[in-house]
Amino acid sequence: MSNRIDVMTVGQTISIDLTQAWTNATVQNYAKETQRPVTDGHWSKKPALFYNPSSNVIVQWGGWPYNNGDQSYEFVFTPNANGTVNWIQSTTPVTNSQNQTSPAVFGSAFVSSNLALYSLGGVMAEPSAPPDLAVPGLLEYNFAGNNWTNTSSLNASTNGYLVGAQAAYTPGTDEGGFGSAGYLVFIGGSDPATQYLDPQSPSLVDMSNITLYDLGGQTWYHQTTTGTIPPPRQFFCSVSATSIQATFEIFILGGSTNDTYDQAHTNDTDYLNVYTLSIPAFRWFKSSASDQVRRADHSCQLIGNKQMLVIGGIQPGNPLGIAAIDPWPNGLGIFDMSNFTWAHGYDPHAPPYEQPEVVRDYYSTQYQSPIWGAPQLEADFAWAPPDLPTGTYTGSYSSATSTSATSSKVTSTTTATANPSAKSSSSSSHTGAIVGGVVGAVCAVLLVLILVVLLRRHKSANTQGEKDRKAQQDTPDVTSVVPPKSEMEAPLPSPGFGMLPSYSDRRESDVLPELSNPGAQELEANSVRWSHTPEMPAR
Repeated sequence: MSNRIDVMTVGQTISIDLTQAWTNATVQNYAKETQRPVTDGHWSKKPALFYNPSSNVIVQWGGWPYNNGDQSYEFVFTPNANGTVNWIQSTTPVTNSQNQTSPAVFGSAFVSSNLALYSLGGVMAEPSAPPDLAVPGLLEYNFAGNNWTNTSSLNASTNGYLVGAQAAYTPGTDEGGFGSAGYLVFIGGSDPATQYLDPQSPSLVDMSNITLYDLGGQTWYHQTTTGTIPPPRQFFCSVSATSIQATFEIFILGGSTNDTYDQAHTNDTDYLNVYTLSIPAFRWFKSSASDQVRRADHSCQLIGNKQMLVIGGIQPGNPLGIAAIDPWPNGLGIFDMSNFTWAHGYDPHAPPYEQPEVVRDYYSTQYQSPIWGAPQLEADFAWAPPDLPTGTYTGSYSSATSTSATSSKVTSTTTATANPSAKSSSSSSHTGAIVGGVVGAVCAVLLVLILVVLLRRHKSANTQGEKDRKAQQDTPDVTSVVPPKSEMEAPLPSPGFGMLPSYSDRRESDVLPELSNPGAQELEANSVRWSHTPEMPAR
């Protein structure tokens, strides 16, 4: 029985101080743990996690339940300055597809603004009734009205379904963005031919074709991309941010395809390296820096002004499956989006995000107008480049929405994943906490908090008491992490594109009882390798 893998759930919520500098090996010195009651009714993997500014709560919804047929309830907690968390059960969504008797939704592409949560596709999480059932429709949860609606997704993909994709939100022109009310951007994932999924033969979406939803016109569009296009994938992670140059970049990492391919391509840099999609050029760029292992089912979140926090995951293709060890201490990695490479730790005083050099060079000397998928897309995203060398630019110099997004829209406190509310981002203060949970590989940064459920090694020392953390302010100042144009537009940071989990499954012998023990975690940490390429376990 020595080869038996026992699965157990871990219910800690860990908050991390964002006012202090730390690395993945020292983060435990700035963290505070809160044990979540086993009886709270909703232990799930990779739920949607987002901030609701109307109620000033961080919300958990959906995810893969560990008890069969889990209800589609919301669970919330009110953020505070000391980093403590108290989850309570809230309302149950009621729409024409989600109601009191509906199980949770898992694997949807979700993102939120300061007005609403948007969730496209996914599957009905029913562990007791395989195969998984794909869910059609774009769900919208309006914060002010506290109501849920469902919009048809028949034009969102080939068959109206989308699983394991990522989503981003770009605000409208009044926020320095695109379109009258902004756009939702959907990347990757799988588009099953029928409602019944086949996990071993996913129909992966071509990354050269992205889906956009015009929130103002309530219309679906498809746009082709150029550049170094990443290969298709699902269950990857992403974050987005607006640069001081007024462009919008979406960063992605990892993901899985199918067991056969993943096992044969464990060192494929197409999945080890970070890519970024720059809008309005709709062009892909690939970083030369690699992760140490391939990752899937992990989570990414923008923290501070220009850094992407990568959390946990599984290693696609690794025969050890969930037993594979994570080379990162505490299963955490940090990527510097401006430098387009891995960083050595979190910097609370980092300057505002700016385009990576390769992106900046493209816009300044090589820009080519995209082949627009529709006249409305050209009207909303057209961009007039600066004076370029003769023969370099072939597009038309039509006035562009993006040209109105001047640098004045980007404050010195620009931070990704936060909501791009220009109104609330005027004040600056590097304050906050990360509430998170390393779940099988995911987490979410909200309200300057990231929910991370950390796994610990069962054989390590007994869990120590919570690390004392000195509160820097009476109340959290989330404006310091609010970018003018990011995945979320709320005055507080929200989960962004990554799948946000609260709980995770792991074999019992790999659950670490001590966060401070860098030897075992979602993925075990052998050394601090912030500048190395991240690799993760298979899904």
